Amino acid sequence: MDADGGTPPPSTSVMARLRLVVILTSLPFAVASVFAWTSEWLWLGELSLHFSWLAAMLMFPALVLTWRRPKYFVPLLLCFIAGWWPWWRGTDVKPAPPPTGLLLAVASANLYDFNRQRAAALATASSLSVDLLGVQEILPADQPILAKQWPYAVWTENHHLLASALLSRHPIVWSHVHDLEGFALIDALVQTPGGELRVFVTHLASPKRPRQIAVRDRQMAQLSRLVQDCAEPVLVIGDFNASTISPHWRRFAANANLLRPSGAPTATWPAWMGPWGVDIDQIVGHRLGIGTVGTFHIPGSDHLGVTAEISLR
Repeated sequence: MDADGGTPPPSTSVMARLRLVVILTSLPFAVASVFAWTSEWLWLGELSLHFSWLAAMLMFPALVLTWRRPKYFVPLLLCFIAGWWPWWRGTDVKPAPPPTGLLLAVASANLYDFNRQRAAALATASSLSVDLLGVQEILPADQPILAKQWPYAVWTENHHLLASALLSRHPIVWSHVHDLEGFALIDALVQTPGGELRVFVTHLASPKRPRQIAVRDRQMAQLSRLVQDCAEPVLVIGDFNASTISPHWRRFAANANLLRPSGAPTATWPAWMGPWGVDIDQIVGHRLGIGTVGTFHIPGSDHLGVTAEISLR
């Protein structure tokens, strides 16, 4: 009898160790995927939701190595589905129709307060050939540079640290700056060639802590009420600090009757992740046609800018 008969072949032993390492490595991604299902109630759940699809994808090697071992494969597969499900469900929302007729080019850009490449960022923003530009995290020194390109503007740099601006090639009939618990919300009526357009430029609280998520959700509720009271077509642009997949954002959009462009969410943050990031900078509207959203690089900013064409309905 062979004394080593019970010893597995070296290749099998190596494969078993590799499988164990991959399974253990995938556990944090599995936990993040499952946590995404708690995004309606838990702070960490919404943070997990933002990247749950990426966590699910990072579990794929473990699924490949365990597909013949149900005791490992089935739990991992359930976690994989849990990570993808909210994103798949998010595609079932009714999108805005495509723009037709007279088109307006719009854009939104978060310049980042502590941008060390601010001159280059301002040059990028100034080079945009758009009718309406919403800018977040501007500084007082930015105003004369940006004002050269757009004859009409609303500035809030004297109101808040995280200030915003609305720049327009068309007359601004009136404007008001709302205070959303310390964050400026620009509310303006713009006389476009196609008719009057109500424009909101927003920058909501970042959900870095549970208290801030509560603030952001109250800001969304207040913005929703303002949009509901509008008789004109509405454009809302800016940094929502929430993905369109979030149940909080979906409830806000449903209440305000705001539609986003068709297609997959357009990732904008963090900028270094490119298309693998989160779609927190958005162009949405009511009674508007909205074209495909594109992104552009803003030197020194942690956000990508977004641009699209719209038409009034």
